[in-house]
Amino acid sequence: MDKFATAMKHLEEKKELDNLAPNEKRGFLRRQKELLKERELRHHYKSNISGRKLKVEEFPDIAAIIEYEFGDGDRLKRGGGGLESHSKLESDTLYRAADNKTNMADARLALMSLAPEDFSSALVAVTTMPKTSGRALMRHGAITKV
Repeated sequence: MDKFATAMKHLEEKKELDNLAPNEKRGFLRRQKELLKERELRHHYKSNISGRKLKVEEFPDIAAIIEYEFGDGDRLKRGGGGLESHSKLESDTLYRAADNKTNMADARLALMSLAPEDFSSALVAVTTMPKTSGRALMRHGAITKV
């Protein structure tokens, strides 16, 4: 919060703002304050507002394990295609190959075997239940409305 207060003080003391009308100056400062909040403070408050930690904060290796299971794990363990980049896109984003044989139940199994004891995954009910509508899952308690 001190960082935010000092940044706002520096903004208000800028010489370029002296030749703006009071309402223009107020609007400019408000927009700058919104940008500062969005850039600097969003991640800091995101998990604290909801009262619970993000899954990646509880278990930092979760992304690497899931990426391994759908990528190299799929090729080595299940003989699938793993992950590949799209041939017509210039970005290096990886997508599931058409012949990928890994499903979320397989990924969850590997994740839960490597996770800490107190780690709980929201994939439990969704991957073990038959397909049904979102409302039915909410009534069942498998997922909660955010």
